[in-house]
Amino acid sequence: HTSASVALLGAIFGQIFARNKISSEDIKVPKKLGFLRDSNVVTALTMALLFFIGTFILQIKGTPKAAEILAQSGDLSFYIYALKQSLMFTGGIAVVLLGVRMFIGEMVPAFNGIGSRLVPGAKPALDCPILFNFAPNAVVLGFVGAFVGSLLWLTLIGRYTGYVFIPSMIVIFFHAGTAGVFGNITGGYKGALLAGFITSTVVAWGQYFCVTGFIDNTIPDTALWAGDSDMFVLAPVIHLLTRLLAF
Repeated sequence: HTSASVALLGAIFGQIFARNKISSEDIKVPKKLGFLRDSNVVTALTMALLFFIGTFILQIKGTPKAAEILAQSGDLSFYIYALKQSLMFTGGIAVVLLGVRMFIGEMVPAFNGIGSRLVPGAKPALDCPILFNFAPNAVVLGFVGAFVGSLLWLTLIGRYTGYVFIPSMIVIFFHAGTAGVFGNITGGYKGALLAGFITSTVVAWGQYFCVTGFIDNTIPDTALWAGDSDMFVLAPVIHLLTRLLAF
């Protein structure tokens, strides 16, 4: 998940809210709602809310495609099905975070032992989920910001350019979650939300420009489902360099 660009942008723009910032991990809640301090509970409730909104929209639309999606729940109410999916999603994220803790506890010391002999001073390069444990709530806020941004750009880009933006949920979650951690450091929970929105903006417009202008004759399908944030940031630079070298 090459997401260094949006992590940097999230940290930079998060400074907008630097004054009186409140970390996503320090948000005060009443004692009766103390269970919300568990990041797994926050993730489950957030995803359930998003799924319920999606279910409501599908029921209002009443199109054949909407009916086809609603039929996936079988004999269950689609709201119960949506709740089930949100809990499964939360379980998956919990497994990822547990795996990260295990990885840090086992692999990093082993790497240091080998690296100190073969490459003294070497540092292990780890994937972005390694950061999720530092601010689990910021990860969720980054995802929410990116989710809202994706819906916005999906509507606007489709309406005014005729291009259908396809948001990759892998990118939207992992990249925006990472950006949310950095945005939270500089701007608190507001910075985390903004960092997520910035991630969706980079992915949406990057996908549009890359597919329509840079790689329309090479690998447009890959950009749709596997394009990472850094790819969309670097693509214009590489495109410009190749044009200059062509002369």
